[in-house]
Amino acid sequence: MSIEIALGLVFLASATIATLFLLSWNRRQRRLALVRSLKDKPLAPRPTARDHGEESFLVKLGRRTAKGARKDDDLRLKLSRAGWDSRTAPLTFAAVRLSLLVSLPSLAAVMTYAANRGRLEMAAAAAAGLLVARLIPALVVWRRTKKRQNRVRKSVPDALDLMVVCVEAGVGLDAAILRVSDELRLSHPDLAHEFRIVNQQVNVGLPRADALRDLVGRTGVDDLRSVITTLIQSEKLGVSIGRTLRVSAEALRTRRRQRAEQEARKAPIRMLIPLVLFILPALLLVLIGPAAIHIVRVLQGTGP
Repeated sequence: MSIEIALGLVFLASATIATLFLLSWNRRQRRLALVRSLKDKPLAPRPTARDHGEESFLVKLGRRTAKGARKDDDLRLKLSRAGWDSRTAPLTFAAVRLSLLVSLPSLAAVMTYAANRGRLEMAAAAAAGLLVARLIPALVVWRRTKKRQNRVRKSVPDALDLMVVCVEAGVGLDAAILRVSDELRLSHPDLAHEFRIVNQQVNVGLPRADALRDLVGRTGVDDLRSVITTLIQSEKLGVSIGRTLRVSAEALRTRRRQRAEQEARKAPIRMLIPLVLFILPALLLVLIGPAAIHIVRVLQGTGP
């Protein structure tokens, strides 16, 4: 079997498995929608012994569906924190992960077979490909989440300053959130996108406190959580929102400066690893290398 045919079979198998997974996912989503539609309906009468088998099957199906719903919600939350908040994001992520789990081990095994290696090397290559395929999606989501959270964390004080200006000018909080989202669309697009989602949720009837809590859950930023908690409590107690936002912005700037100073103190320690592993060996080689060569020649009697 040639390498081209083997690679074609690998990609064909990956496409087939991904298609079957998409079909299974659609069926699962319809089942979840059915369970959610029946969630608020009254309970059925207690089944008799004759219906015990059917009840057991329905109970198992409901439990399995509930577990699947929780897993879907957790995956959707992780992807939304990474910036992928579309409705098809979990489906796309699951399909990509499944394709990698199939294609990478198969491709590694085929490449090992083409290099005329034994079965042990093929199994090791397939295991390595499976491990890489397992780690790559999680690492990509984790890295993207950390970068997005850092961008949101840095943009919160600027957003609070603009919100203070809007509130003190007589604009309502909902209109101020919408105005800030428009102003930050180019400089801080992540936080602007989250503010637009909050405004849309409030417009469709969701309470403002719940929409702000959803904002904290979608981002996972601690600084934003403290601001939202303070803002909700101030609104309940009747405290001035403008003053609350101003104090929160100053506190966040102080915290950001302290965080920058902490990172600056960690810089010398982090520089020790590349200094010891890369810079010092090259420096010693340049300084001691000629002298060492001269000493060896003198000891061997071949030099001056």
